[in-house]
This record gives sequence, C-alpha cells and structure tokens, in this order.
Amino acid sequence: MKLEDVDAAIAAWDDRLRRIDENLLALESSDTYEMLKASGRARALEGATEISGQQALDAVTEIFEARQALGTWFDRLKAARANVSFWNREAQLAQLLVLLEGEVIELATADVPLAQRGLLDDAQHKSRSKSGDLVDHMAQLFARARDILSRTERVWKESEKLLETASKRVTELDGEGLAAGPARTELETLKREVERISTQIAGNPSSCFQALSTWVVPRLEALGQQLERERQSLAKARAMLDEARQRLASLSALESQVKTTIAKTSQRFKHAAVTLDATIVSQYGTWLEKLASTLEMGRVSAVEVGVKRFLEDCAKSSEQCNQQIAICSRCEQQFDELVGRLRARRAQSTALARRGKNISTLETLMSQAETALAAVPCELALASKLVEAVDAGFSTV
Repeated sequence: MKLEDVDAAIAAWDDRLRRIDENLLALESSDTYEMLKASGRARALEGATEISGQQALDAVTEIFEARQALGTWFDRLKAARANVSFWNREAQLAQLLVLLEGEVIELATADVPLAQRGLLDDAQHKSRSKSGDLVDHMAQLFARARDILSRTERVWKESEKLLETASKRVTELDGEGLAAGPARTELETLKREVERISTQIAGNPSSCFQALSTWVVPRLEALGQQLERERQSLAKARAMLDEARQRLASLSALESQVKTTIAKTSQRFKHAAVTLDATIVSQYGTWLEKLASTLEMGRVSAVEVGVKRFLEDCAKSSEQCNQQIAICSRCEQQFDELVGRLRARRAQSTALARRGKNISTLETLMSQAETALAAVPCELALASKLVEAVDAGFSTV
C-alpha cells in the first residue's frame, strides 16, 4: 500500500462518516423517534408497540455506540497517518494497512451470564470488528430502525385519524338523541372504549389501531345505521300519526255533517232509519292520544300497528256516516218524487174535470196524500201508499 492510497482511504472514510452522521441526526430528530424515546423512558409503551419500539431504540443505541467506536478508530487512523515519516516507513504503512483492513475496532463489552462462564473466563465479552464490517452492521441496524419508525409513524397517524373519526361519530350519535335502551348501552360502551383508546394511543398505537379498525369503527357504523333505521321508522310513525289526525279531523267534520243531516231528516220525516253513535270522534281522539304516548316511549312498531288499525276503523266509521247521509238523501229524493207524482196527478185531475169526468173519489185520495206529504214530520211510508192509491184510482177513470 502506498501513502497516496492511505490518504484516499482516509478521505473516503471522512466522507462516509459525514453521511453517516447526517442520516443518524435525521433519524434521531424524527418526531416518531423522539416520541418512542420519551415513552420508552416513561415506560408508557405497551403491547406490539413496546416490542417493536424497543427494538428500534436498541438498534439506534447500538448504532451510536458503533459510531463512537468508529470515530475512535478513525482518529487513530488519522493520527497514525500524521506520524508517518521517512524513517521506518514500511512498518508504518503496514500498521496503517492493519488499521484499515484488520479487526482493530473494539466494540462495547457485554456481561457474560454466570451460567455461561467458566472458572477462568472473563466476566465481560469483548469483540473486535473490521471498519467495513462494522459499517455494514450499522447499515443493517439503521434499516431496521428506519423501517420500524416508518411503520410506527404510519400506524400512529392512521390510529389518530381513526380515533378522530370515532370520536366525531360518537359525538354525532350522542347528539342525535335517538339512542335508547340497548342502543344507548352500545353507544355508552363504545364511548368508553374511545376514551380508553385516547389515553393509550401514544403508548400503543398498534393495538389501538387494531381495536379501532376491527371493533370500534365498524360497531359505530353499525350503530349509526341502526339509529338511522330507527330515525326513519320514527319519522314514518310520526307521519302516520299526522295522517291519523287528519283522518280524524275529516271524520269529525263528516260526523258534524251527519248530525246536521240526521237532525233535519228526523224533523221532516217520521220513522227515518237514521242513527249515529255520538261517541265515535271522542273515542278515536282518546285512541290517538294513547298512540302518541306509546310513540314517546319509543314503541314504534306498536304505533305502526295501532295507526293501521285506527285508519281501518276510521274508514269503516266514515263509511257508516256516508251510509247515513245516503239514507237521508234517499228520504229527500223519495219525498220529492212523491210530491212530483202527486202534482202530476193533480194536473191530470183538473183536465178530467174539464171533460166532465167524476173525480170525487180521486179528489179524496189526492187530498189525503197531500195532507200526508204536508205533515211535519212526514210519514213517508203512509204518503207513498196514498200516492200509490191515487195512481191506482186514475187507472179506473
């Protein structure tokens, strides 16, 4: 080896050590490393994060110890080069070659367990390494620590993002005021789990990420979907109650109309077959109040069934009211028909009298019919028989 080769090697090592220092500084300055280091000192790491985090911390510690040993070796190398003189140069070059290529770097000692010692063995194990081999080992440690830190940083960020999502979802669901019974119990359970994770995420993001991604967030979404279905069911039940109230209002108006019509018909006609249960609307009103109370208790299904029956019964009652109105209408129509027929017979009798026909019997029958139709209340059955008798009397003239 020539002295120029030694100088070139020293320059190469100087550049190599500079790059090593830059990368180690960047690694040591990363937020993830500082967080792991602080949590490790406080013994706050747990679970998988504790295992992988400690591996990264141990690797970085070993790298710095190796860097210190490498620095000591490099100082020796530069000192040996500076001492090269004209006298005894070959021996000095040989010494430099040993420093560059030999196992001359003494690494940190490790205690040998008593169970592994012999009587004459040292209590500490010492190892030596070549400079190139030591740098290769440092590169492996650096890659291991870098990968662990990158993985841990990614898990931390993803866990914090999931935690933020879960916290926001819990607040949303809690604020909707829909959760009750089992749903409320589930929401409270998930809320406590989110609070627990928020206190442990710094020390164990891996387990927290697992819990959030596989348990908390899916169950929150399932609960949200359940509450949305309940909200839709509640909205549907309320809409059904509103429809029932509108139907009751219509029935109430119809009932008032029926009452007025029946009263008028009963005054004008005797023995009219019209009646109305005056308690229909009040009974339905009580029924609706009970259904509204049932809905306030959260029994949506019971309300849906109850409103369906309510609407069916309302429809039947409306049909009964319409039937009564139809009966009253038929009474009016029958009365008008009898009056029209009798008027026609009266005109016909006037014509017969002008031709000299004897209509005394017909006059008697028509007078009886007119009296029956003019009576208040009018007995339609009697008036109908009398008008039919008048018709029969004209057939014999």
